Amino acid sequence: VEGRETPVPGPVSGIVADSCAADGNFELLNALRGDVIWINNDCRDEIELWENTQCSKGDATFTAFQTGVDGKETQVNWLVGSAPPPPNMRLLPGNDKVVVMWDNFSEVTPDVSTLELDFEGYRIWRADGWTRPMGTSVLSGPPRELWQLIEERDILNNVSPNIDFRYPISEVRDDRVGWQYEPLKGLDGKDAVIRLFEESVWYSPLDTVACPPGLSNSECDTLEAMARYNLGFEGGLQYYKFIDESVHNGMHYFYSVTAYDHLIANGVPVKVGKFGDSSSNFAYTSPLSDPQDVDEYEDDEVYVVPNPATAVTMSPWQLDPNMDDPTGIKVEFRNLPRCRNTVRIFTMSGDLVEVLYHNGGSGDQQGTLVWDLVSRNGQNVTSGVYLFAVEPEDERFEKVIGKFVIIR
Repeated sequence: VEGRETPVPGPVSGIVADSCAADGNFELLNALRGDVIWINNDCRDEIELWENTQCSKGDATFTAFQTGVDGKETQVNWLVGSAPPPPNMRLLPGNDKVVVMWDNFSEVTPDVSTLELDFEGYRIWRADGWTRPMGTSVLSGPPRELWQLIEERDILNNVSPNIDFRYPISEVRDDRVGWQYEPLKGLDGKDAVIRLFEESVWYSPLDTVACPPGLSNSECDTLEAMARYNLGFEGGLQYYKFIDESVHNGMHYFYSVTAYDHLIANGVPVKVGKFGDSSSNFAYTSPLSDPQDVDEYEDDEVYVVPNPATAVTMSPWQLDPNMDDPTGIKVEFRNLPRCRNTVRIFTMSGDLVEVLYHNGGSGDQQGTLVWDLVSRNGQNVTSGVYLFAVEPEDERFEKVIGKFVIIR
C-alpha cells in the first residue's frame, strides 16, 4: 500500500514506516497484538551499510546497491549490466570482397542496468572454413572456434585501443580509412528529399513520414533515419561500412559486428567493460564475381571454376550434404553478362545435361552462377568433358561456348 510492501505483526512500537524517506524524518508506527502494519523496508540494509545515506540522494555508486529510488520499491537482482546490443547489420558480397554495413543502434541504447550510454567500440569478426556439419545450416552459424577478430575500433576517450572510427570512409587517418558512410548517394535530389523528411519529422516527430512517390519503402526508412539523426531526434541512425578484401570468390564466410562498453567511475570512462558475443549477431555470404558490362565485355572471360573439377579442387568450398544440397559440392560460372542469361550444359555427344538461369541485372547472383553437379534428371553427373553455352537475353552481348572437365 503506497509503496509499503513489508508486513509487520504486532505488538510492536517505534517501527520506521518508510526507511527511504527523502528528508530523513522517519515516521514511527505502533501496532497492538493481533494487528498488522505495512512499512517500506527497502532501504534499511542500505542505510546501515552506507552509514545513514538516504536512498533518494545516493550517488552513482550507491545507486547500484539501493532499491527504493524514485518510487522503485524492489531491486531486480537478475537485471545486471551487459554489453551493448549488436547493431543492425547486412552484407554485400562483391568480386573477391565483402562489404559489411551496420548502424549505430549499439551507441544509442542505454545499459539495461545503469540506464547510461556506456558504448565504447565495435568489433568485426569473420568465420572461415565452415563445412556445414550434419544437422546445421547457415542459420545455425559457425562454431565458436572458427570466429576470428579482424578489426576493432572505439571512440576516442583514452580507453584502449583508442582507435577512432567516426570519420568518413573517404578519409585516411593513420593509414586507416574511416567507417562512416552516407547511404543512397546515387539518389536523385537526395539533399532536397532529406530536407523534406527533416521538415516532416520536425513538425510531427511521433509520426512516420509518408513515403513520396517513386521511392521504395526501404529508401524511405533510411531517409527518415538520416533525417532524425541530423535533427538529434529519437530513431535517428548513423551508418558504417567496412570492406574486407582478404576473401576469395566462392568461399563461405560468416561475419559478425558486436559492440562493447566501458566502465565508469565518477562519471568518467576508465576501462573496457563487457564484450558482445559474435554468435549473437551474424550473417552468411559468399563473394561473387561481378557481371560484365556491355562496353567492357570479353566473352573469353566467361569461364568455369574449378576446371578441372576434382575432389581436391572443390574441397576448399565443399559442404557436408543436406536435404537441399545432397552433393555438397559445386562449380561456378563466372563473369557472366549483366543481363538475364540461360546456361545450357551438354555432354560431348550433345546430350542436354542441365539448363540454368541467371539474372545478372539484379538480385544477389551478380556475375556468378552456381551448379551443384546434379543433372536435370536429379542424378549426380559422371566424370567427363562437358560443354556449356551462355545465351544472353541482351543482344549486345555475344553468345559464349566453352568446356570444362569433371573428374570423380
